[in-house]
Amino acid sequence: MCKLEIQPEWQAKFQKQGLDSIDAVLKLKPEAIEECCLPCGVEAFLLEDDDHLLCLKRQQKIPRSQMFKDICKCNFPLTLTSRERKAIAMLKNAGFIVPQIVAWGEKRCFGLPQAGVLFLQPPEGQTLPAFLASELDGVARRQGVEKAETTLMAMHSMGFTWPDCRIENFLLLPDGEVGLINLGSIKRHKTLSQEERQQQFEIFYASLVG
Repeated sequence: MCKLEIQPEWQAKFQKQGLDSIDAVLKLKPEAIEECCLPCGVEAFLLEDDDHLLCLKRQQKIPRSQMFKDICKCNFPLTLTSRERKAIAMLKNAGFIVPQIVAWGEKRCFGLPQAGVLFLQPPEGQTLPAFLASELDGVARRQGVEKAETTLMAMHSMGFTWPDCRIENFLLLPDGEVGLINLGSIKRHKTLSQEERQQQFEIFYASLVG
């Protein structure tokens, strides 16, 4: 797939900005776009159109070492953006609040992915660290952490593991719900051992006190 797939309601906006092809998105220069202030990850940029703020994730090239590793494990090589898109779909189907996929695409060579792009609209809310930094009420702070813990436990009960389950990847939404971001490392298993669950919470608590 070399075409940029855009959700119908966003197509006119992308065409207006000349971003209706994968090549155009991959060629965007950092000086042409603002640095991302939204909680979307390391390789994220901010694009503004009217009142909409979108995060762009892109992988210019899959390292050969990663491609070789996937093939040796009899797995089809995936771009980081494709992994995140699949993870978002899995979590959404399971009932979790995740970013909206706005547009995506991959460049391929001989059927193998070479580069990928992904535009996301994250849920509106505060990251857990931002909430803890601004909230002065101790009870509210504790409840915010407990909501994130409950969400992580719910993920475990459905077989999801998430190596990036740090507190900055949990969003507290205005309605009191919890949203999730930066989901490319998500995997799903039939069951999780107690040790695997404990390891996930160690990551969470280490980021909480770090």
